[in-house]
Amino acid sequence: MSEEKNKWLSVGNSELSTIENSIKKGSSSKGKPFGSLPLDENGIPFINTEQKVIIGDDDREKVKTLEYPYNCIALLRIEHNGRQDWATGFFISERCVATAGHCVFYNGQWAKSVTVIPGANLEGYPTRWGEAKATVLRSVKGWVRDGDAEYDYGAIILPDDTLHNRLRGTMGYAEYRPEHAKEVELSGYPYSIDKLQEQYHVKGKIDRVEANRLYYTIDTEAGQSGSPLFVREGDKCVVVGVHRGANKTETENHAISINEGVICRWQEWSKI
Repeated sequence: MSEEKNKWLSVGNSELSTIENSIKKGSSSKGKPFGSLPLDENGIPFINTEQKVIIGDDDREKVKTLEYPYNCIALLRIEHNGRQDWATGFFISERCVATAGHCVFYNGQWAKSVTVIPGANLEGYPTRWGEAKATVLRSVKGWVRDGDAEYDYGAIILPDDTLHNRLRGTMGYAEYRPEHAKEVELSGYPYSIDKLQEQYHVKGKIDRVEANRLYYTIDTEAGQSGSPLFVREGDKCVVVGVHRGANKTETENHAISINEGVICRWQEWSKI
């Protein structure tokens, strides 16, 4: 198997091998910063609350309805190493909630648990659908073993179908194509004092494509990691990217583009 294909292999928090357990915190096997995330004073990577940026005027608007697809987009409460973080995920099947890899695996460790709260907002928190706590998490070797930012995606596997049976919806997904660039939408839960637990969305376009990443000047903040970048095709919303963060100069935000490798893993995880 080629090294690139090896990066796409699934890794779960319940089935770590010697390779995954031997990861050196703060570095990858290639000596690069772990997942291109910033490091603290001890050389350990962390999710920087300033890594997602507002570019020019803030164009985001609060979601005013919990109808499809916004009911499928969930606030994530992450318990990790004695601390609590917030992020975004979205339903792609009855029990599989897709998100960014660093939302389930960071600081060289898996999250202890992730609570999924679909369609959350301040007025309805934890919403009429409730919430579910999950401990089964997935990502790929390219992220967990190598810290390669181009493989920064993962998933949460819920213990049963209860939440899905209440909200009755999933988002579709497909490989990114050039015609998708004209108008995309991103919706998630920014982490700030006035926006926490409220879903915000914004429309924009893809400015450029590089390797496995899509770049745009759509406004985002911390907490929106794992948000779906999607297009509308008739009455279906199709995810073409998973929001990750800003570039080093903080002039663009970017997502992991959906390609054959991502689709294979999502289909695999949806069967767990």
